[in-house]
Amino acid sequence: MSAKRSLLIGFSTVVTILLLSFATRQLLAQPATAPANQQASEVSVCTWSGCKPAAVSYSQDDAGNLNGSNNCQAQLEAAGFRGTFYYDGNTTQPWMAVLSAAGHEIGSHLTSHNQNCTMPPSCFPNCTPQSLWQTPYTPADITAFRQNQIEPNLAAIEAGTGQPVVSMAYPCGSTDAARMTAAQSYFVGARGYYDPWDSNFPWIYDINPATPTEFMNLNADTYFSPALVDKAIAQGGWHVAAIHDYCEGINYLSSQRNNLWVAPVGEVLKYIRVRNATQFSNYLRAGQTISFDAVHTLGDLQRQKVDGTPLTPIIYDDPVTLRIHILDTDQVLSVEVNGTSAAFTVQTINGSRYVLLDTPVNYTRHVVLELSSSPTTATPTPTTSLTPTATPTGTFIPPTATPTAGSVICPCSLWDTSVVPAVPAVGDTDAVEVGVQFRANVDGYITGLRFYKGNTNTGTHVGHLWTSSGTLLATATFINETASGWQTVYFASPVAVTANTTYVASYQAPAGHFAVTRSYFNTAYSHGPLSAPASGGVTPGNGVYVYPSGFPNQSYEASNYWVDVIFDTTAPVATATPTPTATPSQTPVPPTSTPTNTWTPGPTATPTATATATATPTNTPVPPTATATNTPTPTNTPPATPACPCSLWDTSVVPAVPAVGDADAVELGVQFRTSVNGYITGLRFYKSATNTGIHVGNLWTSTGTLLATAIFTNESASGWQTVTFATPVPVTANTGYVASYQTTVGHFAVDRHYFNNAGYSNNHLYAFRTNEVTGGNGVYRYPSGFPNASYQASNYWVDVIFTP
Repeated sequence: MSAKRSLLIGFSTVVTILLLSFATRQLLAQPATAPANQQASEVSVCTWSGCKPAAVSYSQDDAGNLNGSNNCQAQLEAAGFRGTFYYDGNTTQPWMAVLSAAGHEIGSHLTSHNQNCTMPPSCFPNCTPQSLWQTPYTPADITAFRQNQIEPNLAAIEAGTGQPVVSMAYPCGSTDAARMTAAQSYFVGARGYYDPWDSNFPWIYDINPATPTEFMNLNADTYFSPALVDKAIAQGGWHVAAIHDYCEGINYLSSQRNNLWVAPVGEVLKYIRVRNATQFSNYLRAGQTISFDAVHTLGDLQRQKVDGTPLTPIIYDDPVTLRIHILDTDQVLSVEVNGTSAAFTVQTINGSRYVLLDTPVNYTRHVVLELSSSPTTATPTPTTSLTPTATPTGTFIPPTATPTAGSVICPCSLWDTSVVPAVPAVGDTDAVEVGVQFRANVDGYITGLRFYKGNTNTGTHVGHLWTSSGTLLATATFINETASGWQTVYFASPVAVTANTTYVASYQAPAGHFAVTRSYFNTAYSHGPLSAPASGGVTPGNGVYVYPSGFPNQSYEASNYWVDVIFDTTAPVATATPTPTATPSQTPVPPTSTPTNTWTPGPTATPTATATATATPTNTPVPPTATATNTPTPTNTPPATPACPCSLWDTSVVPAVPAVGDADAVELGVQFRTSVNGYITGLRFYKSATNTGIHVGNLWTSTGTLLATAIFTNESASGWQTVTFATPVPVTANTGYVASYQTTVGHFAVDRHYFNNAGYSNNHLYAFRTNEVTGGNGVYRYPSGFPNASYQASNYWVDVIFTP
């Protein structure tokens, strides 16, 4: 047994007493109650985020050296969890920024661990609850405790993370009323110990404190206990695990993820405070509309040192999960918060249906639900023709054939454009690939894909055609989408398919909110030469999905996700690609039009004349010779003879953090300008080995107008990746633009504070200093779309290819 463990057990009796007073035990043993003014129980705040039955926090003590192999970071992140690491010391450590950037919490474990372990209350070993709550130290002792133990530790952590420290843990669980009062000046809550093997105290499964001081005495066990996790789930509580030098229980938490909200201690503390302070007003159900207001009454936690120096306040702006009761016959059409569309889910809890909505309530949120009591049933009706809802652009010319009554004329699809899914957009906001398994009863060609889009299904959608075993046959990015309804894209080249052979058509929804009709494929469906087999007739069933992207190889309740194909029985005719006649000069001139293979499907295809290019842009940019550093010095004057095509950073540059632990889909970018007019011919980004999946690059104006998009192909396992736009995009000198890419699995590269003090220039390109542009530099948005948020002036290592 380690000396530390022996010390803990030796103090177990006093530690147990330290955890609870008689005044708090009755309070802590009761579940939290809802705010009194929730309107007839129609609106409430879920006890835990996502309305999960229980919460768990995985915390590790003595985080003085997290460069070893036992810090649990990798195991937590592999499971999709984030933990709390309690640091003892007074110097900023390099790992702090890494863990904080990955979403973990760095908490305070005071400056000197051993000193505090050997300073039990003066009543020890004969402490009682009454004597414990008497101040055991003089005011001078507590002032020294704050100045020597709390403040240096807090300063070291906040310098390393750029974030206020939210929670602390008493070393050895040694606490008392005076220390709790001192901690209250700095933290939302503080954690002690509770030894299940040596204590008769009941497990405290929830807190609804009467005074803030009681937040300063949270209990935790000193080893991982599946039994306590199970008890939390059964009783709706919060289990805090205090781990030392080993990583156990993470697999068990993964097995219970549907029942658990696993989050850092500080995040749960803030949630509880906001939950207990939230108030509702103006609830109204008028016909098919529900509306109400939600706000909490907490002020910011203003903090200062003993000498009066102010510290960064802790702001209660984290989202909480609102629960809105609806009728069994209600279908939810949309949810808005302060006039903006919001993500939601619908769940049945204890026999009643609720809409779940995550939103901050640090200022008044006016929530409006639009409902329908007459859901539309998606019963496909065979029709004589199918006309795409969007006119294709680029290389495809749609057919002009007139359908004959009683027949299906191809090009054709499974469903008509008049069909509307039962649920146009689910509340799920995770990136996901959804699809359908289908067959044709004759040989033919798949020329494109379709999917039904709800108005919250935003972001860049990428369509895929696969064999039934997962070989990718074709891919295409949907462009010129409408706000909702059927969307269409055509492949650059049609794909030949064999009769009575199963294929998979799918698309990726980076923001979730896909359309669905459950149990649709309990029976097979056919239309003309196309059919979608019944779920029981194919592996793993029909329809199919996978999170967050890739070949969809899972199925649930024979669901139809409303993905479709465009099928033709006749081979399209392609024209030859013209040969450019211009000779590229040292400074290439972008083409006036892009050479294309123009083809027309159908039996009467007519080749279309193709423009002749004046020059062909190269797919391999010549990298600049200058190498960026992590502390760049700005210069707005490019070299006298820049080598272009050129980029901001050389391919030899490696980010400080090649891959964060964040596994959520996100769009990342950089704000930049050029010093001369020219063309952006492509994009680049730095990729880690864990940043897998499909990456889509985008070029925007500074106000969010999309100028170009392209999918990265033939990527290497890691390092700089490059994609070339189909058509170069003209850019104007000294005008701001945004280059970005979307990763569906997170794990992006980052250098924090890169753009804090200076911009960065190379050749004709300049990346702005963060205070030079609206929103800051670099920029991001979860899960996709125009990136217009910034955090700590971070460089996410997104780049452009520029030609003057």
